[in-house]
Amino acid sequence: MDKSQDKKWHAIYTKARCEKKVLDQLRLRKIEAYLPLRTEVHQWSDRKKKVDIPIISSYVFVRISPDERKNIYPISGFVNFVTYRNEIAVISEREMEAMRRVVESNVVIEVESNILTEGQNVTIKSGPLKGIEGRISRVDDKKIHISIEAIGYSLAVSTEDALFDVNPK
Repeated sequence: MDKSQDKKWHAIYTKARCEKKVLDQLRLRKIEAYLPLRTEVHQWSDRKKKVDIPIISSYVFVRISPDERKNIYPISGFVNFVTYRNEIAVISEREMEAMRRVVESNVVIEVESNILTEGQNVTIKSGPLKGIEGRISRVDDKKIHISIEAIGYSLAVSTEDALFDVNPK
């Protein structure tokens, strides 16, 4: 049996502002990891600088098998695995792909809030997020919130040009 089939995505909780250090240590141990970042311009009194900031503070995502969990605990800055209903939360490949595509795309997607409502299952029909399915957790004037249920977070995506299909429940 292929060991990569046993691997599942999990979120790990880190000490504050240690996400990048934890990511580096995971990569040194050859553990597949993902840290979604956004670039912000920070201004000090003497200069401006672009800084990569984690989208979800104190979270790093790892793809590991149950046997590999023991390799995470000794990492400096690691606090614990994120749990859901007293179990280590498992994040589906679909949710991880959706998060990656949202983070990596700079494309703005348009949502007409009079069509989409909370709780609807949708599929994005165009743009770099084409084919992504998700549940609408909230619709604001210019944002759609895509729920990642396993960790209790939603990604807020600015919107301007995409088409959605509403999926039957």
